[in-house]
This record gives sequence, C-alpha cells and structure tokens, in this order.
Amino acid sequence: MLRFIFILFATGLLVAIPIVLFGRIVPTQEKSTLNTRDAILAKQETARGLRPDGILDRFGGWVGYAPASARVQASDETVGLGASEAGEASNSAAERFADKAFYDDFSAIAVIEEVSDITDSSSPHWWVSAGGHMLMGSGMAETMQGTRKEGDVWQQKYAQGEQADVTDNGAHPQNAFRVVQRGLWGNIQHDVYFRIARIIESEHEQRDAANGVFLMSRYVDSENLYYSGIRVDGTIVIKKKQDGAYHTLFTKKLYDGAYDRDSAASLLPLDKWIGIRTIVENTLDGRVDIAVAIDRDRKGNWEIVGSTTDDGATYGGAPFTNDGYTGIRSDFMDVQFEDYTVEKKE
Repeated sequence: MLRFIFILFATGLLVAIPIVLFGRIVPTQEKSTLNTRDAILAKQETARGLRPDGILDRFGGWVGYAPASARVQASDETVGLGASEAGEASNSAAERFADKAFYDDFSAIAVIEEVSDITDSSSPHWWVSAGGHMLMGSGMAETMQGTRKEGDVWQQKYAQGEQADVTDNGAHPQNAFRVVQRGLWGNIQHDVYFRIARIIESEHEQRDAANGVFLMSRYVDSENLYYSGIRVDGTIVIKKKQDGAYHTLFTKKLYDGAYDRDSAASLLPLDKWIGIRTIVENTLDGRVDIAVAIDRDRKGNWEIVGSTTDDGATYGGAPFTNDGYTGIRSDFMDVQFEDYTVEKKE
C-alpha cells in the first residue's frame, strides 16, 4: 500500500487527482486576501502593468478598450453595453449610455487613472479628472487612500503642478477628487452611497467648512455645473458653478454641532455608509428644479432635505437646461463609494 502511495506521489498523480475531482484547493489565508486593495492593485499590475487600455473584469478576464480615437469614431450600436460587451464591440465614444438608466456596482476590477481629456480615459464609463486615480473592484470604488510616498508617480506629478499646495506637495492628490460618469443626461435622479474613511487635516487654506461629498449634475466642464451634497460642517448645499463663479442656491444645517477647522474638522460620521441623491428636472418655462435627498442609515429611507429652482436670474446667468455629465466630487478626505445609479425621469 505504501509503495502504491509512493508511486502516485512520485508521478504527481497524488496531487493531480484531488485537483481534477475538487478543483484547486485555495488556502484560507489566500482566500481572505483576494479582495483587498493590495490584491486588486497587484492583480491589475500583474495582468497588464496598469496599462490604460483596459481593465480586469470581475472574473479576472481582461477587457480591452480601443484607443481614444477609435472610441470617438465607433458606432452608437455599442452604447449602453456592459464593460465586457463594450470591450468586445470596440467601445463607442460613450457619449450616451442606455436611454433609461446607468448603474455601477463597482464589481469590475480597475484602476482608472486621471487624465486631462475625457476622450483619453481608459474607462468607457468613467473619467477621473482630478485626484490621481479611482480604484474599483469587489463592489466598491474609492479615492486614493492614505499618503503618497516621496517619489511616487502621482506625488511627483502633483508636487510639480499647479495643485502642489492643495495636495500637500503631492502627498494627497485626493484632496481635490473629481470623477465624471461619461453618459450625457437630462432630467434625472442619481445617487451614490459613500463612506468617509479619513479627513485629511491639511494646512492648506482651502480645507474649510465648504469641503464635503457632492454629486455633480449637468456637468459641462469644471467651470460650469451644478453640485449638491453634504459639507463637513453638517450642511446640505446645492450650488451652481458658472464660468468659474460659485452661486449658492440652497443651504440647510443637517448634522448638529459646531465646525472648527482644528478641533472639529468634520461633523460627518466616519466609517458609516450614507446615501446622497440629486434630482434635476427642467420645467416647462425654461427653469431647472433641483432637489437633494439623503439615506442616513442605508436602509433605503430617502429623505428630501432640500430643493431649489434655478430661474436664470437669481443665480448668475442662464440655467443649465441642456444634457450634461454626472459625477462625484470630494474634498480633503479618503472616501469609498458603492452603488452609483442614474435614472432618467420622464
């Protein structure tokens, strides 16, 4: 009997038989680390060296993207397809997705690097315009987390750029995080859940009560858009940025307490999932109605906490009535996101 077992071991059959019968046996420790941030980054880097022309899907397969020029010239037939389908269909310019809705559960594994032009984004769905990168996978997306080491690629880039002071000499590119969803939308309801992991207590003067987590709507460019959400001083806000000038359309105190830059840098809870939702609709007389809602405890109980109307006269110039992009903005914090949804309103 022992001789028989020895023969099986020597020929490799003793190892091969259980693999054939039961599949690869994965150690418990390996299983527990498969979905960590480091594992996702390592898997992405191993697969294609963080190349900007694709991602790993949730099954570990490579989803290749066509070059930006090819995406621009692609047919509308691929618009609205999932990541894998879009990759196989050469990927459209992603100027418009499905007519009714867009949803991302962030299960596809990807590191979406910041680029200056939306057409150069490695993702057909997302464009990171500021903040270094967005990491996504296993049901969650997040800004950069922690502090960039001296010599890190993004640390060097930001240290040498116009945002050096804002990003603490490149140590925290996520101090000004902006990610745009690449579909064009008109009347919509869109929402996301966020969890603040850390407030970055930078010495820069732009770290103040107005920082927070916001949804961007009717985004034309970085100088023209609406945004609404929750500030670190516990205030709900709806704002309009037009030609670079900010206009406050609505504010309301939501979280109790007194904000203090040094002793109470944020009144928002850490490590708690909170939902924010924005509803944007044109009126028949050419105005834009905007409402914001929150789900405080992630139980699906959405509460309208503020609303306003951009009449084209009170707040700067004409309202943004044309279709635009949506997206997420956060300031001076490490944040994680789940379940980004855009729904068209009839």
